[in-house]
Amino acid sequence: MASTSWRAAASEKKDDFKFKSPCLLFAPEKDTNLCNFFSFQTETVARQLTSPELQGKKYLSSKGWILTITQDWSSTTLFHPCSRLQIQLPKVTMIQDWDDDYVRKLAYYKSSDEAWTRIDTWYGAVSDFTFYNGKLYAIDYLGRIMSCDIEGDNPTIGQLGTTLPGELVHNILEKLYIVESSESDTLLVISQEGVQVRPIDEEAEEERYTYGTYAFQVFKVYLSTNTWIEIKDLGNRAVFLGHNSSFSFEASDISGCKSNCIYFTDDCQESYSSHEEQEGEEQEEGEDFRIYDVRDGTIVLHEGGGGGKDIGIYDIRDGTIVSHFKCDSYHPINPPMWLE
Repeated sequence: MASTSWRAAASEKKDDFKFKSPCLLFAPEKDTNLCNFFSFQTETVARQLTSPELQGKKYLSSKGWILTITQDWSSTTLFHPCSRLQIQLPKVTMIQDWDDDYVRKLAYYKSSDEAWTRIDTWYGAVSDFTFYNGKLYAIDYLGRIMSCDIEGDNPTIGQLGTTLPGELVHNILEKLYIVESSESDTLLVISQEGVQVRPIDEEAEEERYTYGTYAFQVFKVYLSTNTWIEIKDLGNRAVFLGHNSSFSFEASDISGCKSNCIYFTDDCQESYSSHEEQEGEEQEEGEDFRIYDVRDGTIVLHEGGGGGKDIGIYDIRDGTIVSHFKCDSYHPINPPMWLE
């Protein structure tokens, strides 16, 4: 999470480009230093920016900053796309001796520290996290919520006494996000359904697959009582969901923003990797990859692979989804993400 002092440093540096928050950052090509900034207000690419600071790196987003990590984990940097300010951070130490092929663990860094502090928990892979009221909250793929107080010298870790219903989190087609709420002492947990690749017909002989968001479930978690309820109304709130960058705003504070809606991006990792596979080898006969069109419910051939096709706006009141912006994004490790 970007600190107040870092944000102040970026604002003091003169720049010739500012984006109106929030905007969608995506790389149109596989490995390039070109980045597009899409404005949901004008529904156009507001700016193309050449950023050699991002090329060949994994990047995450927080409070308008971009955290960049080289693929060999040798360098970690905070980069502000407007001011072009860079802040070198300590090297992230890779996790040693894990017993699985893929893990997600938490670590944090404070500007007064000399190294990252790893948070050791009994939890599985982390699905999403947020920093709220001085604490770090994370949710794993089993729907368990963890809180960590990182304000002092020694982090205090605790598990909230609530877990989301098993029938929700055991569906492999879902991804769980956790974001701040408009009310104090509450968080929102949101399940995005359809984000993962799934067979079009499990009984068919042909291997035909699709992906595409078709619904959301929203839960309000009360931190003081460790309870949750499912809600169907966000009020004046608008939620922005995406890979490594999710947050919420009062819709009335942002021109053109729709209240009671969820703005989501294409988080299907397989769609990006499928582009590399199609470039490197021929597709097997009878096997194809399709995408669910959120506008009319049709399933169309996903030619050429790549991501950026499953981007839309979900209205929580009536469950409708409208296509928002479809981009071609072929970056294998950096899906489109929101800048706050």
